Amino acid sequence: TDGKSHLCQMNSNVKISKNEWTHLSMVLNSTELLLYVNSRLVVKSPSTCQFVNKTRNVNYIGKSPWSHDSYTDADLDDLKIYDKALSLEEILDDMNR
Repeated sequence: TDGKSHLCQMNSNVKISKNEWTHLSMVLNSTELLLYVNSRLVVKSPSTCQFVNKTRNVNYIGKSPWSHDSYTDADLDDLKIYDKALSLEEILDDMNR
């Protein structure tokens, strides 16, 4: 790795309804980037993401680190970050707890 942060980007044309609870799961494994919406796979793409062990002074959820970007216009609830790629079965199990 070159010691720089790498952008990991995913695009989808799936519409998320306003004022309706929606479960989103993004999974990054060694070869793919997956997006599930309400447990339905909507994006599956090869992963070119590379992660660098880098110390950050500030981290955000729902906000970009760049001052010219706006905040996320959404309510986030029950946010979880795992240290492994979950299977669909593990996502469903976690959703139904």
